Amino acid sequence: MPSRLGWLGLAIAVVAGMLVGFAGSTLLYRYRILRVPGEPVIKRIVRELDLTATQRQQIFDIIRETHRKVRALHRETRREFLHRRQEIFRDSYLRIRAILTPEQQKKLDKRFIPPWMRRQAEKGTQSSVAPAASPTPAP
Repeated sequence: MPSRLGWLGLAIAVVAGMLVGFAGSTLLYRYRILRVPGEPVIKRIVRELDLTATQRQQIFDIIRETHRKVRALHRETRREFLHRRQEIFRDSYLRIRAILTPEQQKKLDKRFIPPWMRRQAEKGTQSSVAPAASPTPAP
């Protein structure tokens, strides 16, 4: 009888662990502590920044143009490609940022700045993140 009770206790512990894990992950997703895996950044930007229709269309146009430029860069050497790609992404980030209101800019800077731009800003490089250098558009 003890082995039967041991298996039952193990089964109950496994089920309880699964239920706690499910409940915990549900709460983390609900309160956006965890992100939905595979969700494109543009969808998160649209959802989290509460963009107007005009802002959304302008950002889609910028992203479309950015993709076109990056595809064109694939013909260049790897080093030139990486450098130019960062320049293109930095330019696109700044153009998107210029469309937003000051409140939306703060959220964008906090949640969506590319890691390499954040590292450059922390190092204080000449081409640092433009939030400090870009003008704030009038709403």
